[in-house]
This record gives sequence, C-alpha cells and structure tokens, in this order.
Amino acid sequence: MRRSVVGSWVALVFVLAVALALRLYGLNWDGGQWIHPDERMILMVVSNRLSIPTAEQVPLLLTPQSPLNPAFHAYGSFPLYLLKAVQLLVGNAVPLHIPARLLSVAFDCGTVLLAYALAASLAGAWWGVLAALLVAVSPIHVQLVHYYTVDTILAFWAALGAYFALRLAATGRLRWALAVGAVAGLAMATKLIGAAVVLFAALALAARLLAGGRWSWRGALRAAGWCAAAGGVAVAVFVLADPYAVIDAWAFWGEAGNQALMARGDPRFPYTLQFYYTLPYLYPLWQNLTRGWGIGAGLLAWGGLVWATVRAGLRIRRPDGWAVLAAWALAFFLVVGGWHAKFPRYLLPMMPLLCVLAAGMLANVGHRWRARGLWVALAAITAILIAATGAYAVGLLGIFGQEHSWVRMSRWMYANVPRLAAVATEYWDMALPLPLTVEGRHHDRGDFRLTELSLYDADTPEKWAELAETLAATDYYIVASQRVYGPVGLLRELYPTTSRFYALLFQERLGFRLVHWEGTDMQVLGVRIVENPFARAGLPVPEAVVRTWQEGRALLLPGGDESWTVYDRPLVMVFRNEGRLSAAELQAALMPAEP
Repeated sequence: MRRSVVGSWVALVFVLAVALALRLYGLNWDGGQWIHPDERMILMVVSNRLSIPTAEQVPLLLTPQSPLNPAFHAYGSFPLYLLKAVQLLVGNAVPLHIPARLLSVAFDCGTVLLAYALAASLAGAWWGVLAALLVAVSPIHVQLVHYYTVDTILAFWAALGAYFALRLAATGRLRWALAVGAVAGLAMATKLIGAAVVLFAALALAARLLAGGRWSWRGALRAAGWCAAAGGVAVAVFVLADPYAVIDAWAFWGEAGNQALMARGDPRFPYTLQFYYTLPYLYPLWQNLTRGWGIGAGLLAWGGLVWATVRAGLRIRRPDGWAVLAAWALAFFLVVGGWHAKFPRYLLPMMPLLCVLAAGMLANVGHRWRARGLWVALAAITAILIAATGAYAVGLLGIFGQEHSWVRMSRWMYANVPRLAAVATEYWDMALPLPLTVEGRHHDRGDFRLTELSLYDADTPEKWAELAETLAATDYYIVASQRVYGPVGLLRELYPTTSRFYALLFQERLGFRLVHWEGTDMQVLGVRIVENPFARAGLPVPEAVVRTWQEGRALLLPGGDESWTVYDRPLVMVFRNEGRLSAAELQAALMPAEP
C-alpha cells in the first residue's frame, strides 16, 4: 500500500513537471508586443490606471475617482489587483507581461493539482494522477496560460469550489459551505459568470440530503439556510475583492449589460459576428473536441460527462460526489453553450471537472474489464487517446517558440515598403506594422502614411465610393488576419459588396498583388497542420498561399474558431497596388451594373 502511495506521488510530480514544461515554454511568444487584445487591456489598466493612493487621494477611495478604481469592468477586479501587487513587488526590472503570464501558469498548475485531489478523493490516487494528466496536456489550457486573461483563474476557482463541495457533501459541515461561498465570491470578482460556483453548495447539500434516505424537512431547511449563508459569503467576498462594482455601480452594471448583449449576439460587437450560423451546444462541443483537446483525450472527457450523467440518473435517490460534479458541469454547459458568443475559452471552468469524470469513467470500466482480462486493452486505448492529445499540445509549442507572424511581417515591411508609402489597414484588426528596433534603429507606424478602413460598416454606395477613393490612393493593403474577412465572407447577405471585394482581392483582380505573407503552422509528429482561415468564409485562397500549402504537403483543417489562431498564429498578407486602378474602375469591379 505504501509503495503504491509513493508511486502515485512520484507520478503526480512527473505530471506537474510536464504541465510546467508545456506552460512555461515560449512564454514571451509575442516579444512583449502585448498582442492578445484582452491581455493588452488588462496590462494597460494595471500599468496606467491603478496606482497606490497618495495622502491627497485618500478621501477619493470610496468614490469612482479613486486611483484604485480600474474603471474597467468587462472582467472582475481581482486579477487586476493581484497583478498590480505583483508589479509592485517585482518593480520594472521585468516586463509586466512576464509576471502576468507566470500568474496564469501558477493558477493553471493549481488546477492540475485540484483535478488530482478531486479524482483521488472519489476513485483513488492513481485515478487522480490520470485526471491531472488530462488537464496537464489539454491544448486549450496550454494555449490560454500563455496569455494573462481571466479564464485560467476562473477555472481554478471552479475546481477549488468543486473540491470544497465534495467535502461539504461528505461531512455536512457548515464551514465547507462557507468555503464554497468564499471561492464563489473570488470567482465573481474574476468574471461575473463565476457566480455559478455557488451552485456547488446547493448541489452538495442536496446530494447529502438525499443520500442514504436522510431527507427531512428539518434537514431541508438547514440546507437552505446554509445555501443562503454561502450566498451571503459570496457577496461579501465579491464586494471586498471588487469594491468598485458597488462604489462605481453605474459603470459596473453598464458594462455587465454590454457583456450580456455581446453574449446574445448584438451586432454592435464585430468580434461576435463570426458566430452567426453556428449551432448552440454543437459548435462549442465540436471546437472543444477537435481543438480544445484534440480528438483524443476529448473523447474521454466528454465521455466522462455522459457516463456520470447517466450514472446520476440511475442513482437519482443515491447521489454522490460524481453526481455533484456532473450536475454542475452539465448545468454550466447548458447555459454557456447556448450563448450566441461561443468562444471556446468560455468552457474552460468545466473542463477540469470533465477530466475528473473521465477518470471516474475509466475507473468504473477498468473494474469491469479487469474481471474479463481486458485491463491491458483499456490501458492501451487510454494511452493512445492521451498521447494523441499530448502530441497536439506539444505541437502548440512550435507556435510559441517562433517569432510571431505579425512581428515577422513588421520586420519585412520596414525592410521592403518605401518610407511614407500609403498603407491601408483594417478597422478592428491589428494595425501593422508593430513598433520594432531593426539593426539598432527604432521603427514604428510613423514610417508610413496609415489609413484604417471601416469594412464592418453597412454596405452602402457611399461606403464604397469613399473606400474606392482610398484604395486607389493606397500603395500597400494589409490583411492582418481573418478577423474581418472571416465574418464578412460568412454574412454575404449583409456584406455583398465587401465579400466580393475580398474575393477579388484574394484573386488579385483589383490591381493588388500579394507580395508577401507570413503564417505559423503547427507541426504534429512531422505533419504540418494548417488552420485554413478562408474555408468557413467561402473565400478563395490566394494562389501563392495555396502553392505553399501544396509544396509543404500540409493537412488543412477547415472550420476552426477564430480565437484558436488569430492571437498567436494569424496568417497575415501584404498586397501591393501594381494595377493602379482608378476609383471609378474599382467601383465598377465591386458594384457591377445590374442587368
């Protein structure tokens, strides 16, 4: 027995080492350019808005004018205050994005340990190691820890709330209900959807009340009181960790309303147009299976949820810890998976729980198969599925280990685009080039005459009369990623002329020739894997890009979510105006006369 315990601890240390290696490699992937938009906003708020109050500012602390008010409520204030504290500790010797991403790594490795603790408490230490391994090699975890956004922190709180909930279900002690409430408060102060963590308390108390025939009105009233106490603690901790949600309530709830509109698909948020025509539940499930885990461990994880849900249904009068985890994960998916905005990272809080459920499913199947002499077959199947996901996660390291494609393109532009050339970029995408020091000389966008085109505006004759004039006077046109042409090509009934513009541009029929492009692709077991950004938009692939894909024998994957590639490996293209069509000729090509 002791040898088994020691062995499981050694294995857990190995899993944690794997998790750290996958998460720490390439942490400075963007060269300090702060390319991820959410991370950039957080870093800017921490750097420029938050400050230690002076003696003169102390009277302002309980007002919206306080120097401690981030005045940014898309996310909670806890991650901002935490990063500010770290910044004050380390000073300016290290660029802010490095300690920020190290915090993300620390929280995610904590989630790996919590997955172990959850599965070990329910199935045994070695199954805990398996659950931890599934989290450790999850590609979406590996990707997201390379940014300082709130998702990895929120996933940690969900896993910690689940652990306290299992203690509550096992012991029935009030302190565990209050602990769940405290974690829920911190989760809410990370992101408002974190309020869902408090549901763990209700599920755990319901499981304890129903298990073993313990039901009574007295017990039900006590459980309700403890749930209320957990909710009260959650609110109190939330106010302490995010005080300006109350002090600056007007701004907070205004932003909360905006986030709700965004989640429902309000067209005023361009970055959610990509989710039109996507199916609720099926789209996030498919993205999670094919990219979030890669087909492999994802089959185990979602299979674990199915197993635990069916098991809970069959044991409705005898719920246990597995039922608590499954009920929370299923409820979370039913709510979040039905939103219009289906960013894959939205499912991150439930993913560690699915890993735990997968371990439970395998433990259950292993018990049955061992009696039939099929234990080796189960171990082989499991190893193959985990190895497939692990290979996909390792493939991501090739992305983070290379210079970002926007940095490479910026370097090319400074070397090849004439100074003060007229350069057009696209609104809502990165305005290249990035500021760089090349051969000892600093370069920035001031080297060129930049114009930003508002292609998301409604298609009207006035829009294209103005854009045609601008394009005619443009020397170079930059397509930094699929952020604009992806949704525009998808929504052709809304953007008939703009989608035609992209089709003709990519076919080099508007006088613009593709002179350079940069992209970074994954390599998995020697196979080059390319996320084809043109496929879902139904737009033609530029000939030079197709030729490179064919020469490299790339495996093309269509239909990937934009956020899986656009931050760390966008395909960026530069078109040079060689045809010099007039504005009238451009309009004639884009808006042909009706027959």
